[in-house]
Amino acid sequence: ATREYVGLAFREAERHGLDPFLLVALMAVESSFNPIAESQAGAVGLMQVIPEYHTDKFDAINESALHPPTNIRIGTLVLKEYIRRAGSLVDGLQMYNGAASDETTAFANKVLSEKDRLQSGAGTRT
Repeated sequence: ATREYVGLAFREAERHGLDPFLLVALMAVESSFNPIAESQAGAVGLMQVIPEYHTDKFDAINESALHPPTNIRIGTLVLKEYIRRAGSLVDGLQMYNGAASDETTAFANKVLSEKDRLQSGAGTRT
């Protein structure tokens, strides 16, 4: 199943001009690739999107927030919007996590470390 989610992330990243390893790292950190993950804050799915914050995006697609392709699509759109609004990748990731005021940028650092780990592992495969 994880292979399917990675493929979906790569397609969405290509569609929206984002690094595919960034999206895969975000899924790994946010949900450990659990498509039915739910947080106490109301975040759901692989990308831990909070549906009530993004009703406009979900209404346009008319799919469940737990449907993996939908969750990845919406999460990608949200991340891209936050990066644009925040002005940088790190600040966009912090905003995505609801931690924009965290000066340690712990969440962004965790995602970017996972992205680096994934990329270095992908480069060593034959």
